Amino acid sequence: MPLFETIPIDVEVVRAVVKENWDITLGTCLKQSQNHTFVATAAAAAAPSGAATTTTTTTAASASEPEPPRKFIVRVTPDPASTRHEAIAAEVELLVYLREHGLPVCGPVASRAGSYVVRSGSLVVCAFDYAPGEPVVYHERKWTTDEHAEALGAWMGSLHALTRRFVAERRGGGSGTRGFREWTELHDGILRGVDVHPDDQARARDERHYGIIHGDVNPSNYHWHEGAPCMFDWDQAQRSWFLYDLAQPIWATVMLVGAGDSKDIGGPSADEAAALKRPATDPLRFTDSIIVGYEKAVGSPVDRPALWRMVNLRRQLYARFCRKALSELDPASEMGKFCTFVSKWMDVVEANPPRDGPCSS
Repeated sequence: MPLFETIPIDVEVVRAVVKENWDITLGTCLKQSQNHTFVATAAAAAAPSGAATTTTTTTAASASEPEPPRKFIVRVTPDPASTRHEAIAAEVELLVYLREHGLPVCGPVASRAGSYVVRSGSLVVCAFDYAPGEPVVYHERKWTTDEHAEALGAWMGSLHALTRRFVAERRGGGSGTRGFREWTELHDGILRGVDVHPDDQARARDERHYGIIHGDVNPSNYHWHEGAPCMFDWDQAQRSWFLYDLAQPIWATVMLVGAGDSKDIGGPSADEAAALKRPATDPLRFTDSIIVGYEKAVGSPVDRPALWRMVNLRRQLYARFCRKALSELDPASEMGKFCTFVSKWMDVVEANPPRDGPCSS
């Protein structure tokens, strides 16, 4: 299977399914890949009748204005071979659990019939809450500050504590981790056969270190709301080491510092970057800060050598993924430019591998 298999869908069919099942209106398509992702809205709430009259024109006018329409994300997964439904059902079950236990996530929205997952022909359709807060812009680097990193680490520690409980409770019903793919299965098995350190092989059998993770914690997959991330895009939820999850945002700082910015991948020019006065990014300092938050949440110390091995595993994922992707993509496409940019940098990194730190092998 190719990395970027995109099966066309009939948008008008999806529009009708969404209206019938959630009574919401399908809007702009945000992304097309294995999933097709749309914004959707509910009808605007009417202004409350009999609102009290006020003495100021401004207040009186605002009191009569309708509330803005509620926004949603609709995700459509073509599934002609009926191979995706179980994983999607497991994903939304986990999200409901996390939401019920107070973790900021964009949870699924039940249909009129009370279902979180609706199948229509070969399509699997879900609706999710739209993330509150502000988008996190990768190239602005605000996400690399100590405060942000510590809060992100705390969120991830809370996530892993909750997924351990989720698996334990689910096992009582005979499910356990069923429905969640192994890390070697994602991206058409791009990491299958990669060397894994003996200590990490042993930890893969230890539920204190290995379980269900988000799999893709990066600035494009959460909004910042009230001092914490509100996470979305859970379609890479998988079974892996908890430190493999924690390694993803650390790897993002390594890549940001090592590869730098490029206009080709949406970054600023040198002059624009200088004008932004962005915070300095230090992967080791970021690692220290994210670990502080994580350790507070989980109540136990992080094994740093093991974490660095997981950052190296992330490096191998990006190297393999981008190189394979370039055999499928138009180099002029947005993703094609990104993969070209990363692959060129990875060639340099692999020719001169670092000896220590979070990007060491």
